[in-house]
Amino acid sequence: MIFVTGATGLVGSHLTYHLISQGHKVKLLVRKKHRISRLARTFQYYGADLNNYDNQIQLVEGDITDIFSLETALETDVDSVIHCAGLVSFSPLDKGNLLNINHHGTENMVNAALEAGVKKFIYVSSIAALGDGSDNKVKEDNQEFEFNPVSVYGNSKHLAELEVWRGVEEGMDAVIVNPTVIIGPGQWDQGSPRLFKSVWKGLPFFTTGTTGFVDVRDVAKAMSDLLFNDISNQQFILNNENLNYRQFFNMVADNLSVRRPRFAAQPWMMYFLAAITGFFSKLTGHRSQINKNTASSAFSKTFYDNSKIEQTLKTNFEGIEKAINFTAGCFLKDHR
Repeated sequence: MIFVTGATGLVGSHLTYHLISQGHKVKLLVRKKHRISRLARTFQYYGADLNNYDNQIQLVEGDITDIFSLETALETDVDSVIHCAGLVSFSPLDKGNLLNINHHGTENMVNAALEAGVKKFIYVSSIAALGDGSDNKVKEDNQEFEFNPVSVYGNSKHLAELEVWRGVEEGMDAVIVNPTVIIGPGQWDQGSPRLFKSVWKGLPFFTTGTTGFVDVRDVAKAMSDLLFNDISNQQFILNNENLNYRQFFNMVADNLSVRRPRFAAQPWMMYFLAAITGFFSKLTGHRSQINKNTASSAFSKTFYDNSKIEQTLKTNFEGIEKAINFTAGCFLKDHR
């Protein structure tokens, strides 16, 4: 049986659907069982009913920050782990939570997996763990990775990766994947799905940076394929296509049938906004995702090389347009 953490999140929910649709049995770690409604919503995006898969799903309540709940969950019937759970935030105010959940939560997960003797461990990290790099730099995953995270989120994921490599040193077979910006339907007020809501509401500005984008369905398939083969103790970038933000937002707007963003934001505008929101964030405790690091990222041009995963799995990742079309269609259904 496959143990999946973060099964109600963006990656975890689509991964769970993919595994279930392939006939696999899964044990899902959830903090509260009522949150399974988020997973049910993801199944609906694929025209499926979660209730029809009761014989393939076992729910266990627990938390990755609680080592005892993990040890209990892994006591029986688990031979592999896919660790998707984590906190995504670029606010410095969340530094403690990010380290507790992403770093120490992964430490707990690795320790529990080692204790249970699981056969394979897949960890979903982030491209943020590799840092933004300099303008026009290509991040290649057929070479050694450069670890230079510049955000509190990226640093927490980097530290989590080190825990996975520690597990490898202690005898665990593991694979780490670093997705770029993940595109797929989910909680529309959180993470990358929020970009679709912003465009739908009439986003006026675009920034001039470039980054990578990846279909959540390709992320799920890649992790599944990596789980069911002999590949171990390796790390892969997952990326469909490199786009500048104007291209991406135009594609989203066209698929939502709304007006495209029209004005190019200037760096000084973003840094000014970051300074203002940072000031009020400290006063109010409100978690702003705009700061000097995210402002800088909005204008940096980094390209990601997907060749290692394609050569390893002997597959080709298509462009991102299908992911945008699928996500936009789900968004419009949810907002009728």
